[in-house]
Amino acid sequence: MFGVSFLFGAVAYGFAHAFEPDHMAAVSNFVASRPRPREALSFGVKWALGHGVALLILGVSLYLLRRALEEHQPAIFASGILEKVVAIVLIALGINALRIAFSRRQNEHSHSHEAPKNAHFANKILGGSVLMGLLHGAAGTGAFIGAAALSLSGNLGMVLFYTLLFSLGVLLAMGVYAGALGGLFTLGARRSESILRGARVLVGVLTIGIGVCILNDVSLPGVFDAWVSH
Repeated sequence: MFGVSFLFGAVAYGFAHAFEPDHMAAVSNFVASRPRPREALSFGVKWALGHGVALLILGVSLYLLRRALEEHQPAIFASGILEKVVAIVLIALGINALRIAFSRRQNEHSHSHEAPKNAHFANKILGGSVLMGLLHGAAGTGAFIGAAALSLSGNLGMVLFYTLLFSLGVLLAMGVYAGALGGLFTLGARRSESILRGARVLVGVLTIGIGVCILNDVSLPGVFDAWVSH
């Protein structure tokens, strides 16, 4: 019943899903704080692992409780509360990116591969990339598991398998994105420290803007939304 197209489709859908604006903004902030490619890759992979764990645990729980369909979601999913939490955290991450960019300590003492102490805010105060991934995964669990259950005729085993393949696609995408972004940031910083500062300012402003849009229920298209819809 399910062949190569099913396997490829699940991974490809996960890959495309990773490039939603709020996902990219969150990972970009972690990368901007510590842009060395190896650390950047680690941030992307950890975020994706958190995202996948949330989908698996919460998705299976909802499925077993017979609440997979969108109209039967628990209030915490149906009300959009988790999306608002994501928005608030993104705004906090964006503000912190601006703090890092304009820090006097960075301007005077930072090197291209280092960040000032407040760069660790994203990892320690906000829980790090794994917990951010968990939050993003939880926020999208209801809609995802409902769509998966419907498309897979209510077969729990296939829902689980699809979710794993989908999460693999997310992990591949975020690993590539974070590693490449870290490389670009590091390369720019080697040319001029002001380039890295400017990148952090841009990331911070865009992240705050995305957070504000989510708070006001403004829909933002993902990079591959047009491709996925076809």
